[in-house]
Amino acid sequence: MRLHILLGAVAVLVAPLAGCGSDDSSAPAATSSTAPSSSTTTTPPGPPPPPPPPAGLLVQLDQLKGLMPDAGEVSSAVNVPGLGISESRDALDLLPDDYASDMTCVGAVADAAIQPYSESPVVLVRTQDYAPANASGSFSAITSALLYETVQDAQDQVNAIVNGWRGCAGKSIQVKTIPPTTFTIGTPAAAGAVQTVVNNRTTPPDPAWSCGRGITARNNVVVDLTVCGDPAAVGAGTTALVNLIAAKVPA
Repeated sequence: MRLHILLGAVAVLVAPLAGCGSDDSSAPAATSSTAPSSSTTTTPPGPPPPPPPPAGLLVQLDQLKGLMPDAGEVSSAVNVPGLGISESRDALDLLPDDYASDMTCVGAVADAAIQPYSESPVVLVRTQDYAPANASGSFSAITSALLYETVQDAQDQVNAIVNGWRGCAGKSIQVKTIPPTTFTIGTPAAAGAVQTVVNNRTTPPDPAWSCGRGITARNNVVVDLTVCGDPAAVGAGTTALVNLIAAKVPA
């Protein structure tokens, strides 16, 4: 069972403070060096420092839900007709501590799980699941958009996730599903800014089944998702779906 952790957020707007002059009589006095004199002059204050350059237009809290595509868009992107939205939530997945046989590789088999995100400053998450409306079980997609305060925070998290994938490449990882499932973790690949890895299921061997993990950062948002289904199609479907959502993120 996958539990979900809700994230709260408080938005704080910070305006730069402009410096201002002062005529404080306690300021140090400058004494003329040409002749003794009882008169003094006050050293004028220097100009205030320039304000920091304005930040780019970051994605705001109320925009995150709008990044999730509708079922028709997902069907077109992954070339699987008849998909529907099976679940939506504002939470990271809290997986059991033994969900994967090697929990250092949980980020390679599960998107938006709390374990690989636990040390990153996530502000808000939106997750949406897609599956065939006829309940055939032949395809699944779990998509997440994760909001950060800064562009750098989002990119740092992508780098951390992908580094984890690299460390798990070639490993055989058993996932605690019913029944248990074993995947061989693939080798990460990049298509532009999109990072993907395709994991092939080895147990049970039939029917053939693979899951593609995809991730990218755009602005202050991380797009993190999993596409599972036909091994011949999940790689391209994963890249297409990441690009679909990333294109909705304001640059």
